Amino acid sequence: MSDKRRPTETDRRCTDTGPGRRTRKRETKGAVDGSLVADGGHEIRECIELLANDRRRYVLYYLRGERRANFEEITEQIAAWEIDASPEELDEQTKRNVQIDLHHAHLPKLEDAGLIWYDRLHGAIRFHCVPEPVDTFLDYCSTNEVSDVDR
Repeated sequence: MSDKRRPTETDRRCTDTGPGRRTRKRETKGAVDGSLVADGGHEIRECIELLANDRRRYVLYYLRGERRANFEEITEQIAAWEIDASPEELDEQTKRNVQIDLHHAHLPKLEDAGLIWYDRLHGAIRFHCVPEPVDTFLDYCSTNEVSDVDR
């Protein structure tokens, strides 16, 4: 019986090369390691799967405008967008539900995809480079989804 392994794919990731400059570098990755953008048939499916969740999109909308955030401020803004209110109007339970979901599910998934950096200990979240298919999809969604997102 032959060994059926998933083929290796080339993944595009942005890297910092100095102040104000970013370049794309290619790395060889396996298809099952959580890479987001692959030069193969998985690119569209992975992009859609990653951005299918409202909260993951909201994290990226926020970080596209701010580039950096702390866990508390991003949680408050996402909760406010979800209930169409200002952050000051949120109750503690609503914020807590969003915090738990972001911390355990969505921020790790975005970090595994290479889109953000998340320091769980200090609550710091930093935006990385977004691959073109993701950026295009985010542009489309943001025009139809959240009215007060900084674009």
